[in-house]
Amino acid sequence: MKITERGNCKSGFGLYVFTYGRSLYPDRFLNVEEDKESREIVYLFYLIRIPGKNILIDSGFLNESYKKNLVF
Repeated sequence: MKITERGNCKSGFGLYVFTYGRSLYPDRFLNVEEDKESREIVYLFYLIRIPGKNILIDSGFLNESYKKNLVF
């Protein structure tokens, strides 16, 4: 897992980006004009730290039309 840090940890504030996976997805399933055969999908989430709170944001998606194509 790659961790990219933005902010000052000593202050209690911070923005952290966690990359937890990568995969290739075929262009034939995407609505794109330029055919590169496949595109990289990066899976990540964010952690926002403010005094007294940690906020976790998952950047994933759930769309029924994509769900059928991605075979979930």
